[in-house]
Amino acid sequence: MIRYCLLFLLFCHSVTASQLSVNVVDDSGNKVAFAAITLTPADENTPATRHHSKDSVETMAQINEQFMPYVLVISPGTKVEFPNRDNIKHHVYSFSEAKTFELELYDDFDGTPVTFENTGIVEVGCNIHDWMLAYIYVTDAPFYGATKEDGMASLTLPDGQYNARIWHPNLDRREGNKDYRVMVKGNTTVSLALSYPLLEGFDFSSGFSDY
Repeated sequence: MIRYCLLFLLFCHSVTASQLSVNVVDDSGNKVAFAAITLTPADENTPATRHHSKDSVETMAQINEQFMPYVLVISPGTKVEFPNRDNIKHHVYSFSEAKTFELELYDDFDGTPVTFENTGIVEVGCNIHDWMLAYIYVTDAPFYGATKEDGMASLTLPDGQYNARIWHPNLDRREGNKDYRVMVKGNTTVSLALSYPLLEGFDFSSGFSDY
C-alpha cells in the first residue's frame, strides 16, 4: 500500500511540474546573457521545494583562458569543481567574503571540489591571468538559474506565483532588489526587463600576455 501511495505522489509531482522559460532584456530590449535568476514563492499555496540537493556537484571549467560558465548559480552546501581544460596552468582563487579558497598552480583536471556553505556573491579569478573572472552566486532561493548567451534561462518548477529577482555582475545599483511577479501555469514563457542599461565592464585582457 505504501508503495502505491509513493508512486501516486511521484506521479502528482511530475504532473504539476512545469517548464519556465525566462527571457531577460535590458532597458532597450537587448538580450542579457549570464544573468542570475532566483524565484521564491509569492504565496503559501506555491510549493517551495529546493532546486538542488546539497550533495550536488557543479562545474566551472577553464577553457580558452576563460571560466565557463561566467555566472554559476548554486545553493548553499553545493560543491564546485574547477577542471583546467587548457594546455597551460591556472591558479584559481577567491578572496570574497562568502567564500575564500585557493587552488594553486595546476594543469589538467583538479579533482578536489570546493564546498560553498554561505550565501553571497563569490568572485573567482586566476592569479596568473588577471583577465579571467567569473562569479558564483550562492542563493537560498528554492528555484534558480542563469541566462545563456541568448538571454534565455530554463527552469523546472511547480505551478504557482513567484517573485523573481535578477542579478548580474554589471547590474546598475539603481535596479535595487526589484521583484518581478511571475505566474507559472503549465509551460510558461516570460520576459523580464531591466530598468537601466548594464554598466560597462572592464577589459582585463588589455596589456597582458599569456604565461
